[in-house]
Amino acid sequence: MSKHKTVRTIGDRICDFTGLPLDTVAGKPVFQMISNREMIVEGVKSLEYYDDAGAKMRTSEMSVSVTGKNIIIKCLANKNISVCGLITDIHIERK
Repeated sequence: MSKHKTVRTIGDRICDFTGLPLDTVAGKPVFQMISNREMIVEGVKSLEYYDDAGAKMRTSEMSVSVTGKNIIIKCLANKNISVCGLITDIHIERK
């Protein structure tokens, strides 16, 4: 037996108890891509700018810029943003 005590974070314990992934429990941003046509960003705090060439949003930990052609915001609700169009570039800048 090991003499060292394993230290588990509160987030790890909550994940074990609820069965939820750590990124959901910890409030981390989550990105989903559907081909190069749609990007869903969860955990958005603000939409900094948006036009038909791109969008920039801020999460708790980073700034995310999406550029492309015919960019539209399909959904903006509950800290989630769905960006659609022909996505050509994604830039992530940590705070």
